[in-house]
Amino acid sequence: MLIIPRGREESIVIGDSVVVTVEEIGGAEVRLRIEHPEAASVRPGEALVAAEWESSL
Repeated sequence: MLIIPRGREESIVIGDSVVVTVEEIGGAEVRLRIEHPEAASVRPGEALVAAEWESSL
């Protein structure tokens, strides 16, 4: 695991084609902008956990 502190409008680059930028910070929520190739699938982690749980039933 890697933890990188970022402030508003700061980004991290993943690989050669994914850029994650902090758009807004408010209270307990953070809004992210994720730039990625069309072929890449991007979804919240909670959705992946739910899908894995459903497939195990």
